[in-house]
Amino acid sequence: MGLSTYSKSVEVGDTFKEEVIITTKGIIGKYMNVKMNDFTSHKIQLQKGDTLYMFSDGFADQFGGPDARKYMSKPFKRFFLSIQDKPMSEQKELLDAEIKQWMRHINPTSGANFTQIDDICVIGVKIL
Repeated sequence: MGLSTYSKSVEVGDTFKEEVIITTKGIIGKYMNVKMNDFTSHKIQLQKGDTLYMFSDGFADQFGGPDARKYMSKPFKRFFLSIQDKPMSEQKELLDAEIKQWMRHINPTSGANFTQIDDICVIGVKIL
């Protein structure tokens, strides 16, 4: 799982905006004979109601949709912003439904529905 940004949605009036902190790009994990980069530490002030998400690149890299392309990270983040005020159990169901709907389109190469091409790991934590 690689992390490249930290983002937080902040309520502004009736809408939410994303607050972003650029993080160290790199792979989380250990590979033999590969030097691991040092990671920069960031401290963030959390408040009641904040929701944090950590995720692999699998969802954003998944092919599908009507144009047979990757889901991409900006739409993925917009999707989080659209569901982040819902209960966590409902968010899980909405994420599952979103990726299934995305892959339901026909792959022009195979003539079948798209299949999952990578791991998809999403972890969400709501501060109570």
